[in-house]
Amino acid sequence: DASAVLSIIENKKLWLTDIRFMNDSDEALDGARYVAEEIKALTSSGNAIVDQALFHLQDFSIDMVREGLAEQHAFIGSFSTRGDHLVQWRSYGNYAIEFHETLKDHFSPMEACIYDIQVKEALAKVLVDRARKAIADELLKYEDMDGYEISKALWDLGDAVNLFKHQSFVDENEIRVCRLETSHSDLIRYRVRNGIIVPYLEMGFEPR
Repeated sequence: DASAVLSIIENKKLWLTDIRFMNDSDEALDGARYVAEEIKALTSSGNAIVDQALFHLQDFSIDMVREGLAEQHAFIGSFSTRGDHLVQWRSYGNYAIEFHETLKDHFSPMEACIYDIQVKEALAKVLVDRARKAIADELLKYEDMDGYEISKALWDLGDAVNLFKHQSFVDENEIRVCRLETSHSDLIRYRVRNGIIVPYLEMGFEPR
């Protein structure tokens, strides 16, 4: 609305919203489903270490991602690459602020959301293969093995799905910046929206 426009311009700050409170109630969980399906499709390789890594991978679940978001919050700043689109006007209000493309450098990394089902399936495979290798490499250490590193491989899978978006939102052509903060971070602020307390982060920018 007009107040938000003035606030952004005058304060030179953008608010990144906790992913659990965005307009798509399936945020993050859409991607988690693709990863979970990819893990489910894996079969025994005959290699003891690789199969043990698969055993650890099976701890990944949609519930794990949901619970993880309550401990390590993912904050999202959403932008559209389409400057004038009816879907955006209908969904988000009467004003639009245009940012120079150098904002991507200032907020790096800023990446495009993934809507295409085949692309999401392919990316989920890459992510799962990478996690399985990371876990297998850790298991090879035997006495020096660190359980934290195995857990981290699973957490990294959960973080990676923050770019997956349901294909029904494809018209938004969204690129986004994502920042992670623990639930105890002093950087987290709170605002009220429709009777709900919503966590957010502030990010400053300098106009050209």
